[in-house]
Amino acid sequence: MRKYVSITLLCLMALIMASCSKNTPSGAVEKALTALQKEDFKGYVDQLYERKSNKTPEAIAQEKEQFAQLLKEKYAQNPNGKMSDFKVLSEEIINDSTAKVQVELSFEKGKKETENFTCRTDESGKWRLQQNK
Repeated sequence: MRKYVSITLLCLMALIMASCSKNTPSGAVEKALTALQKEDFKGYVDQLYERKSNKTPEAIAQEKEQFAQLLKEKYAQNPNGKMSDFKVLSEEIINDSTAKVQVELSFEKGKKETENFTCRTDESGKWRLQQNK
């Protein structure tokens, strides 16, 4: 009997921990924008959706590094200054693998902007930001 109680408690704890994860479209956007606030451009790039490709891991890492550097340069040129805060306004799950998240961004110089992010699930089921073309 004691063994069954222990197993039941272990399963219950695993369920509670799984429900606390931020694997939601809003959670993915929050994680990416928090990285951007901290000027962790590589962390931001790591939150982007990647299509499966035949590229080597080294080539993918090099592309990510280049994109992070480009993002750093663009971020420094923002006329509104750095992002000081953000707030998720809405989340709309379109289907099992696509969602839209609307966020209000606040900048150092007082300007606020509303941005829409598209999110997709990757092969492991994690929500990622999809780059808009």
